[in-house]
Amino acid sequence: MDKYPFLREAGSSFKDRDVTKMSDLIATWDGQDIKGPALIGVPLSKSSISHSGASFAPGTIRQALKHSSAYSAELGEHVVSELLYDLGDIDIHVTDIVKSHHHIFQTMHALLSDHPDWVPLILGGDNSISYSTIKAIAQTKGTTAVIQFDAHHDVRNTEDGGPTNGTPFRRLLDEEIIEGQHLIQLGIREFSNSQAYEAYAKKHSVNIHTMERSSLYHPLLSDLPFQKKCYKSEKNQPRGISG
Repeated sequence: MDKYPFLREAGSSFKDRDVTKMSDLIATWDGQDIKGPALIGVPLSKSSISHSGASFAPGTIRQALKHSSAYSAELGEHVVSELLYDLGDIDIHVTDIVKSHHHIFQTMHALLSDHPDWVPLILGGDNSISYSTIKAIAQTKGTTAVIQFDAHHDVRNTEDGGPTNGTPFRRLLDEEIIEGQHLIQLGIREFSNSQAYEAYAKKHSVNIHTMERSSLYHPLLSDLPFQKKCYKSEKNQPRGISG
């Protein structure tokens, strides 16, 4: 293509030789062994109780990375210095939510089993995917703790709507995939939950922090049972972030 020096890939953004964009450090996975962080998309939104465009989020996030510098002025360094793989998106069934959840679990379980050093950066997708992804992590890594940034407890019953985005932590707790003491909910909002679901969460010893309390960011951190960086292990306990 040297013959056409001004022809660029469609959608290409302005290129400055002195700027490293986040997208410059992301490469399509070539099937090699995965060590450290790597992206994977889960474009599911059919299980959302309200109308949702969450299925567009993985693509939108990737597009945004083309416009974001990898350099942090506050840290004085690039937040990403090594090449990250992008594994692509997990295939979602057009109409079947349960089958979609199975696709997600099966894919995540296989990848985590084959690549034990992989730290998954999962781009959802509505919050129903938390059930399948956390289940796969727990089965391959052992005891798992979750920090959930959310206005809702997401412990709805499945009888009234099936496995929606309001049910993942109910299912994870009922099936004893995670323990309530290892679930930390930050940002629970006023007039957005029910007394029954709050009681369920408390019965299972979930760590609940309301929006008001979560705004007290630094004092709150001292109360959390896990005080190391996310995705670092303490007594072999993997951690994930859900929101």
